[in-house]
Amino acid sequence: MLLEPVVPSGTTFVAVLSACTDVCEGIQIHDRVCESGHLGDVIVATALLNMYGKLGCPDRALEIFSAMRQRNMITWNAMVAALAHNERFEQAFGIFERCSPKDVVLWNAMITAYAQAGHSKQALELFQGMQTDGVSPDSVSFLTILNACCSPEFLSRGREIHARMIKSGLTEDVFLGTALVNFYGKAGSVDDSRAVFDRMKQRSLSRDDVSSWNTLVTVLARHGRGDEALSHFYRMQSEGARPNSSTFLSVLSGCSHSGLLWEGIQCFSSMVWDHRVEICEEHFGCVIDLLGRAGRLGEADEFIAKMPLDSNSVVWMSLLGASKIQGDAGRAKHAAVNAIAIDPRHDAAYVALSSTS
Repeated sequence: MLLEPVVPSGTTFVAVLSACTDVCEGIQIHDRVCESGHLGDVIVATALLNMYGKLGCPDRALEIFSAMRQRNMITWNAMVAALAHNERFEQAFGIFERCSPKDVVLWNAMITAYAQAGHSKQALELFQGMQTDGVSPDSVSFLTILNACCSPEFLSRGREIHARMIKSGLTEDVFLGTALVNFYGKAGSVDDSRAVFDRMKQRSLSRDDVSSWNTLVTVLARHGRGDEALSHFYRMQSEGARPNSSTFLSVLSGCSHSGLLWEGIQCFSSMVWDHRVEICEEHFGCVIDLLGRAGRLGEADEFIAKMPLDSNSVVWMSLLGASKIQGDAGRAKHAAVNAIAIDPRHDAAYVALSSTS
């Protein structure tokens, strides 16, 4: 297109800029935009600054933004996102502050930027600020802020957000319900997590939604409630939800941390024979951890030797962890050496090796 004498339309430029993945090519397209006179088109200019943001050139994006005589809300959103994507949070916030009035999309862009960078407190302050500014949170706002405050220190704030969701009538959304299950689980309130899930089930929101079932099973497993995780694993199947790779990872982990050796082995076997789920290194690692925590270190070693896949650092680190729990320094050293042989940059293996020497 760039070599042809025909002048592309604005629509063509937008499509090409959206698909561009190379900075040098992007600069060439930028030059062609300038030559064609389309730089004054707010839609084309916005696509151009968006491209530079995605390709790691926030300064070029800022130059375009500053030179624009006309901007719309999409332009402001794109500029904030471009700066945030490149971790220019202060500049992003400066652009955000200059825009008035701000719509919910712009607020969400700024909240998402802080949330994804791990700045939960700032994200919460912005979430409160948007409401003070008279902008009602939408489902994206709630999803983002719930994921941002998934820790015990934000449990009370999360409950306030949950109450606001109920008031807004957004609790019928299966994605928001699943986000709440995840939030309460990570914040340490397993009973609240299960209560939210049960209310979803009563409204048939989670009956065959694998993601929501997986989230609850993961919460239960993470908190050492292996029996309950197994119970929900069987229950999800009876209600039409098919377990997937993530489901089995959570169940196996729950069995391992709850000392449910036989149940875990049965679960692993059912992956292949009953559910035809492809087994990955993480599943093998869970079984090794399961055997090791049960004191079956010899069987764990044999299991590694008979694996249909080449052993990797995941399985050896699983054996290493189990060996340290059982106080078997020799086997722990053997596992650490094998992990390092496969991945020489595995820092945790070096630390473990030094502690067993």
